Amino acid sequence: MTDWTMDAPLSQQTPRPEPRPIRLWRYAVLASLTVFFFTADVMLPTPLFATPGDLSEEIATAIEFGIVASQTCLIAVWAAMGPAREPLRFPWAILLGIGTWYAILLGVHIQVFWHDDATIYFDWDRSKALTSGIIIVGSVVVLLFPFALAKRAFRWRLVCTETGRRSDVRQFGIRHLLGGTIALAILIVVGQRLMPPKGTYTVSSDAVGWLFFLVVLAVATVLVALPALYAASLARRFPRSLILLAWAGYALILAFLEIQTISVALSSPPPTNEYARVLFVFSLWQYTFAVVFIGSLWLLELAGFRLIKATASREE
Repeated sequence: MTDWTMDAPLSQQTPRPEPRPIRLWRYAVLASLTVFFFTADVMLPTPLFATPGDLSEEIATAIEFGIVASQTCLIAVWAAMGPAREPLRFPWAILLGIGTWYAILLGVHIQVFWHDDATIYFDWDRSKALTSGIIIVGSVVVLLFPFALAKRAFRWRLVCTETGRRSDVRQFGIRHLLGGTIALAILIVVGQRLMPPKGTYTVSSDAVGWLFFLVVLAVATVLVALPALYAASLARRFPRSLILLAWAGYALILAFLEIQTISVALSSPPPTNEYARVLFVFSLWQYTFAVVFIGSLWLLELAGFRLIKATASREE
């Protein structure tokens, strides 16, 4: 293990390259996380084709939404706090958000093929597909703001321990432009194949409600993602099992607050005989998000990416 201190300057917190070969291990970890999140994205539309009111499907939905939400936050964390400069990170974060959207569209196609029910497929028209893309990519953009503020306020940085300061690229290089152009071209071609054949490319009529949802999402990030980000940094002080156990209680409190807020907003609290079930599903969503989000950051540490704390913002 490499020694480092939270109170040292950023240049001293970034360890020297380790002598052991770590590049292949880093690629393996990143590939594993990519496959895991891609699978979760593809499985996300499954509840649309399930029987309403089934508790097992509600549990699966909570788990899938928790995984996808943690993926979105990880993209935003990397874009706000990761190595290299913002002009290099932000475009790639948007491309990752578009890739998440396309994976979900692929999941719809798979479910349609599996169920062989054309009526369900035509309910998912181009307008709804486009609106879902705006929501997903918009979530990545909106989440950048609380994470960027946390970067300034708490001086958190996500650094690569092997490359150190050499990863602090200030502008695009030729390989970045070529890679981004190729990735964008592939996404455009794939997107044309994944969009539903019916409907028009217009934003859904409930887009205003979804924009309000994005604002609420940014506020909720302060209560969920930022504490999870701090919890990930406590692994060097407390046992990881204790951190995850403590978060179970925090997830229960957050679920209760969410249910109360939604009940007040809709003026329709859940039935008394269903309250325990709703509380369990919301708690499961919160806990799944935290476990995947925190666990991914811990796994990235094995690949050489560390969440550290700088002493001065001028050392970015």
